[in-house]
This record gives sequence, structure tokens and C-alpha cells, in this order.
Amino acid sequence: MASQPVLYALAQTHYFNDSHAASNASTVGVLAAMRADSDNGIANTDALHGVAQDFGLKHVVYEGGPDTVGVALRMSPVAFWPTAIRA
Repeated sequence: MASQPVLYALAQTHYFNDSHAASNASTVGVLAAMRADSDNGIANTDALHGVAQDFGLKHVVYEGGPDTVGVALRMSPVAFWPTAIRA
């Protein structure tokens, strides 16, 4: 009997945020900052894809999207942590 593969895929997350937007940014400015942050992850995604290919694995993103709450927690823990702890 042929051996079965142990791993199916290499998975990653892909979050992006608005942390580089100016504090007075317009909607367009916030979206541009989020797009730029997402684009900054392309090299990492490409590198992980290469590793997956080297090992004959699928490359998947298991979770991702805009991360605006996480940025708020990191930037202003006093304002957000009590709510996060109670949740």
C-alpha cells in the first residue's frame, strides 16, 4: 500500500489594516492605507506559496480581511481592553 501524505496544505492568515492612515484621513485615504498594507503582504504570501510548492502542498488562506479592531487594541489598550476582557 502506498503511503498517504501527512500534510495537505500550508495555511496562512492575511489581515490588513489602516494603521498608516492619517488621523484625519478621508474614507478614500483609509481605504488606500488598507490597500497598501494588504499589498505589503504580497512578498510574504509569495514566499509561503513557494514553500508550499516545494513540498507539494496546497497553499491556502484560512482567515483574513480587514483588521481594524486589532489595530485599535494595540494603539489604545486603555480604551478597548476593558470591553475585550468582559466579552
